[in-house]
Amino acid sequence: MAESSFFKRILTLFTQRECAACGVSVANSKDLCEWCRLRLYRNMWSHCSSSGDPLVDSEISSGIVIYSALKHDGVARELLVMMKYRSRKTLSRVIADLFTEFADELPGPGDIVVPLPLGKQREKERGFNQSYLIAKYFCRNTGASLMKLLIREDRHPQVGLNSRERRDNIEGAYSVIDSGISPGLKTAIWLLDDVATTGSSMHAAALALKDSGFSRITGIT
Repeated sequence: MAESSFFKRILTLFTQRECAACGVSVANSKDLCEWCRLRLYRNMWSHCSSSGDPLVDSEISSGIVIYSALKHDGVARELLVMMKYRSRKTLSRVIADLFTEFADELPGPGDIVVPLPLGKQREKERGFNQSYLIAKYFCRNTGASLMKLLIREDRHPQVGLNSRERRDNIEGAYSVIDSGISPGLKTAIWLLDDVATTGSSMHAAALALKDSGFSRITGIT
């Protein structure tokens, strides 16, 4: 009995890991403990990029539809803060899995996921683009293709700006790079960002793609 209990304890060490958010031990198949999963708040409405307003009937007259998997609150916000400001890059897989689990709509094989780029200076300061890291795992989950189609000028940070200031600040900041993809193929493009506040960054990126001839564009955050 003693020997059996010893091997059970050893096996437990190899079949447990820490909750990605709070650090308590969880089963090997889980990234978040049950308490932290209770603090995931699903977003119930898609949003319009041109206004940031919820779309009750999913109809849109301008801009694109943005599907946000979770509200920027509770554990979802904590994970993004740890990733972006404490350089916990490994959390990109956990966040991508939450995108996949909770988003109302998802891309599939044949679709293209385009992570929103950071400006060169901002990415240099941070050392990585969180949206690109999330997109890599998100594409593995969904079967969509990952592609960099956009570059972004360095602008004043969006943090602290109101809705109008955000839109004015980011207008014209994105440019489409030559990728070899013909817009005429009507390929479905999914713009991916870590979080949407007013939708202004997503809207500006979508306008750049539309000006280049792409028409089937959706946002996911």
